[in-house]
Formats: sequence, structure tokens, C-alpha cells
Amino acid sequence: MTPLKICLTASELAPLAKTGGLADVCAALAHYLHGAGHDVRVLLPLYSTIDLSDVGVTPVSWMQDMSTDFSGRHIRYAIDTGHLPGSDTPVYLLRCDELYQRNGIYPEDGDEHLRFLMLCRAAIAMCQHMGWSPDVF
Repeated sequence: MTPLKICLTASELAPLAKTGGLADVCAALAHYLHGAGHDVRVLLPLYSTIDLSDVGVTPVSWMQDMSTDFSGRHIRYAIDTGHLPGSDTPVYLLRCDELYQRNGIYPEDGDEHLRFLMLCRAAIAMCQHMGWSPDVF
């Protein structure tokens, strides 16, 4: 089997950010694929509710102080890295206080579309900055 490069972009990932079954499925899929020898890189928003004590977060030096524009709105962000608690499965965390430091994962503040558009845009930028071209996105 030829290992695949897989970019998994998730709004939830157990045990870090969970409201239901989606978090469990994303974590199980990432863990399984990583364990099978694939190069899996998971990107998750760094919500204010995430407990980072078991993640081992390190800023990715070349992905700090980044920015993008959406319809004239300038948004600054950074990407950090760590591992899913209890495993060696890598996880990347999208740090953007303006969009993710809120009360809960889905606070219904009226800009959910922007929050998850940003997650998708950051996933593409992350891959580009890493010089890493996923087989599966």
C-alpha cells in the first residue's frame, strides 16, 4: 500500500472539541488512518473551550501572524501544532481569536459562515506553507 497524504479539516475532534458524534468520527478516522501509515494532518479551530493541557502545543514558526481578507474584512490568524491526547496523531490548531474565542463551539453569533470559511481557507494556506500537497482533502 502506498501511504496517502490526507488533510482532514474538522469543526469537531474528540476529545478536544465535541458536541456530538462528529467529533468521535473525525478523531477515530484520523487515528486509524495515521496508524495505518498515512500522513494525516488534522486542522481544528482553537476554540476557547479546548483544554490544551495534554496536547503539547507548539507554534508553527512559519505559520504565525498570517492574514486573509474576506469581502473587505481583514482577519489575522496563526497555526499551532500538537498531538491528539493519548496518541501520536498530529493535530494543527487554527488560532484566530476573533472567530473562535467565543462561548462554545457553535455560538450562533450570525457569522458561522465566516468562521468555517476561514477554517477551509486556513487549511489550504497551511498545506501551501508546508509545501505539502494532500492526495485527499
